[in-house]
Amino acid sequence: MLIASDKFKGSATSQAIAQALARGLSSTRAGIATAAVADGGDGSLEVCESLGFRRVHHEVEGPDGAPVRAAFAVDDAGGRAFIEVAQACGLALLDPSALGSPGYDAARASSFGLGQLIWAALDQGAVRVIVGLGGSATSDAGVGAARALGARFLDADGLELEVPQAGMERISRVDLSGLDPRIAATEFVLAADVTNPLNGPEGAVRVYGPQKGLRQEQLEAHDALLRHCSELVESELADTGWAGAGHGLRTGAIAGRPGAGAAGGLGFFGMAILRAGYRSGVDLLMEMGDLRHQMARADVVITGEGRIDSQTMTGKAAAGVARMARELGKPVVAVCGRNDLEEHQVRQLGFERVFAMTEVEPDVSRCITEPFPILERIGAGIGQYLLERQDRLT
Repeated sequence: MLIASDKFKGSATSQAIAQALARGLSSTRAGIATAAVADGGDGSLEVCESLGFRRVHHEVEGPDGAPVRAAFAVDDAGGRAFIEVAQACGLALLDPSALGSPGYDAARASSFGLGQLIWAALDQGAVRVIVGLGGSATSDAGVGAARALGARFLDADGLELEVPQAGMERISRVDLSGLDPRIAATEFVLAADVTNPLNGPEGAVRVYGPQKGLRQEQLEAHDALLRHCSELVESELADTGWAGAGHGLRTGAIAGRPGAGAAGGLGFFGMAILRAGYRSGVDLLMEMGDLRHQMARADVVITGEGRIDSQTMTGKAAAGVARMARELGKPVVAVCGRNDLEEHQVRQLGFERVFAMTEVEPDVSRCITEPFPILERIGAGIGQYLLERQDRLT
């Protein structure tokens, strides 16, 4: 059997979960293979390290301007790098109490640190850079990241602005001539499962802004600001044809693409400035790990994530594993901390059965702080279930 679980955020890594389940399954005497999976967000560096990437640390500017010791993964032999946006400008880097405080302005949270990480990855010799979008604290459409890479944002007097902190409403012109020339020679891929455009009712600000600290009364104006900035960037691309990206470009063509609104508009930044492709995060990481080949040799697949709910159905790692297993005709069992789905939704995802930790241990805090004994018991339960399943089928 194959255990391919995502991490349980704030509780256990993918590898540790697999090991605990395997201990519980030991009585089955079945051969057990394990693989780490993620959806392009938190946990993706762990997947990369399991594939032979090395972790590199680099100090960058966090979303609030404070220094952050961020990490990314490098594959020296393949010339690849994997960057998690959340490492440089993630919501988790901020004090939760600050988000709702009068002194914090989410509209000025900056993605500058992401640009610094991209620069560092290029310094490491990467010629293919994957940027995992997710968990960002920013809604700046990547102006901070672009500025770190050499773009200039100018006011009406031609003076350079330190945006977004200086106020994106002051931007009158964008100059991309100073962008790091290595960008044009590098392949960039955005990894995410968000399909929102940059602007409008389903855009970055309206859908995700409130969870990043934007107040309700800020949403309309900030959405308009991102539209203004994206139009200036697209206009500059159309005028200069930066790296062959823009000649004949129609205004709004990039901002309206599915995924442009991912990570507070960093999807737009990647598509426009980095000329990046856009891939499902879980599909890309499963492909990198050759999971299909491993799964083809398994009789049963066990996957999981911290919480199985409506978000699971929108492209999370466990759903991606289940989809691949279904294509290969393999039965799938899921493990989670908590299951919020109805039985018909579980079936719709392709799970034959869901084992939730809260069904074994009702104390949620203990499930989070002491997960491994509970996961071992679940592993034993899965083993018993599979034996009974085999008896029914014979």
